[in-house]
Amino acid sequence: MKISRNLLCVWLFRVHFLSLPPILFDGYVPGINDIIKGYTSHDGKVELPLKEKIARGKKAIVALSEYRKMTTGHKFTPATLPAKARERLTTLQENLPYFGYGYIKNVHDLVPNIPVNYYSFRPMVGVGCLFVLFIWCCCT
Repeated sequence: MKISRNLLCVWLFRVHFLSLPPILFDGYVPGINDIIKGYTSHDGKVELPLKEKIARGKKAIVALSEYRKMTTGHKFTPATLPAKARERLTTLQENLPYFGYGYIKNVHDLVPNIPVNYYSFRPMVGVGCLFVLFIWCCCT
């Protein structure tokens, strides 16, 4: 039984391509305002607002610098670590997931120019499709 190329393409499009979005996007996708103001994810985890993440990141940066100052040039074991250094290490470990946020100066610097990104994506996809079509035509 010979299957035509067009029939195969239609079958692949309907079966595989159209069934991808539920697989890829199964769950809640937060928007920009949700990320800035904080939200509760679909599994019940509360995501902190961006300002809180920045504050925790700055706290982690300060704790790291103070810990380095206290321990530089000394050979401490976990048992002989001074109490203040142990306290700084605990603060650092608690806030380490937010470490990178500490370098952000302004929350609004993280918001991209959405219209430019939205509309520049269309020509990019169009040119990519033309390249694929050009290569497919040249190879067949």
